[in-house]
Amino acid sequence: MSDELGVTRQTNTAPRERIARWFFFACASVSVVVTLGIIGVLLLGAVEFFRATAVPLGSAPEQTVQFTEYLLGTTWS
Repeated sequence: MSDELGVTRQTNTAPRERIARWFFFACASVSVVVTLGIIGVLLLGAVEFFRATAVPLGSAPEQTVQFTEYLLGTTWS
């Protein structure tokens, strides 16, 4: 059927085109890895924050912040 339409897949691509294709693939891969690294650093920082005990200020007792309370709580203290 492809011969009838005159559409065939070219198997021999030019070297410049192959280099460009690999270059763009490498750029896309680097951007994905960097994005995953940023997300990982942010998640680790958030986990550390929510596990940490707050530093007491004056006579205030030490407190911890629960993640669900942080997102859904209505009282600010």
